[in-house]
Amino acid sequence: MEDTTGFCKVLAEPGTGKLLGAHLMGPQASALIQPLVMAAALGIDAATLAGSPYWIHPALTEVVENALLDLGL
Repeated sequence: MEDTTGFCKVLAEPGTGKLLGAHLMGPQASALIQPLVMAAALGIDAATLAGSPYWIHPALTEVVENALLDLGL
């Protein structure tokens, strides 16, 4: 979307990848946080979520995928 005013941060426990929290601001933030909420509720770790076929291209959801991959887990 080439919008540089948004923000996405994902927090995960080192070693286990357990999702601890996330912050999203910008277009569609309320929809983009949904997969993170679902994963945290179901106990899905960050690496598993990042590697799932949920993230289509091109789509805004790639913002969340990139934040997960940037964790380096």
